Amino acid sequence: MSERGAHFTGVQLHTDTAGALLSTVEIDAYAVESEDRLTLLDKDSRSGSIVRDVADTVVADLRGNGLSATGVRMGTGVSGLPGGIPPLATTEAGAPTT
Repeated sequence: MSERGAHFTGVQLHTDTAGALLSTVEIDAYAVESEDRLTLLDKDSRSGSIVRDVADTVVADLRGNGLSATGVRMGTGVSGLPGGIPPLATTEAGAPTT
C-alpha cells in the first residue's frame, strides 16, 4: 500500500423488525488518495462486499468485480459535489436552527 493508501472495513447488520439478525454485509475498500488530497480512487480487486446469512454462510462475494469507487473530500456543510445542499444556519452556540 502506498503512503496515500487506506484500507477500510465496515460491517452492516441486517435485522428484522424485532431485532433478530438476518444477514451481514462486510464491505472492504482499498482506496488511494490523489496527490491534491481532494479525491479517493479504489480500483483494487480486493474491494467489494461479502454477504453472509444468519448462519455466517457466504451467500454472495462481490469483491473483484471490476468496478471502481471514487470519493470527494467534503467540508462542513459543503458536499464537494455540484448542486450541494447549503450548510444549515446555526446559532452562536453551533446548534442548528429550525
